Amino acid sequence: MSLPTKIKMGIRDSWDNPDSDVQKSFAKLKSTLGVSINITPQWQLLWADLQSTYDMGTFVPNLASVVFCWCTSLDTLLEKDENEEWADELLGKITSTHGLNMLLEVR
Repeated sequence: MSLPTKIKMGIRDSWDNPDSDVQKSFAKLKSTLGVSINITPQWQLLWADLQSTYDMGTFVPNLASVVFCWCTSLDTLLEKDENEEWADELLGKITSTHGLNMLLEVR
């Protein structure tokens, strides 16, 4: 299944663009954790399942916004001194996988 052009444009502008908020949040989280961040949306599957909820113009920006909020929240948790033990445990777990790897899909 090929994605509609408007979705592809949204991916280009709101997800892949190095100046996008989501890419900046990946860079900030990578700086905090010291490991690579790889969050891969399954665009075709997500669109197939969510197109009744979103129009083509808002689908990718909304998904990017959710991921941005998640990354920003995780970074905030990691930065707080009272979460140091939890942060060390998380870092230990993701270091063995050579980074933070996530797959976004609908289940």
